[in-house]
Amino acid sequence: MGIGESPDQTLKTAFALAQKALALNDANAPAYSLLGKITYTMGEYEKGIELARKAVAINPNEADCHAHLGCILSFSGHPEEALYWINKAFQLNPILPGLYYLYFGLAYNILGRHEEAIKAYKRSVDCIPDNAFALIGMAEGYSLLGKYEEARSVAEEVYMIFPTFSAEYHVKSFGYRHQSDTDRFLKALRMAGLK
Repeated sequence: MGIGESPDQTLKTAFALAQKALALNDANAPAYSLLGKITYTMGEYEKGIELARKAVAINPNEADCHAHLGCILSFSGHPEEALYWINKAFQLNPILPGLYYLYFGLAYNILGRHEEAIKAYKRSVDCIPDNAFALIGMAEGYSLLGKYEEARSVAEEVYMIFPTFSAEYHVKSFGYRHQSDTDRFLKALRMAGLK
């Protein structure tokens, strides 16, 4: 996400640590889930989905693994299926964490259901007030609805939380499978006033 000093090195370290965790316990569902997220980020979408599905198969009661599978499916071009898995995560975890709302917002924005995305992102911010990623998604949604005043207001909040934010770096680091999604969301962020 561009937060660390060396994002490429951070990704490599995370990959190595997830593999080490699996070497210690090959039934570690969260490690497979993490490895799936890292793998899709490296452009291996089908492998990322496969690893995330394995996490769910190993521990079908691990809510976060379901949510992460949904996240990976969204970025990999399957946002409709992602909604199923995120819903399943909510069913398994009655606490309703802000991360799941964030993932709902992501899937809805990709599907063009921006009003629903904004509602989900707002719920995420209710759970995690300094959730810059939910605010970024909200700015995208407002912008794609043509609600530029609301988008710019949210963009100001993003810069208060994340002063070094770069729209281009953010969208590219998310690793959308389809260039059309990358282009659409980058344009939306720029229209919201995020550079």
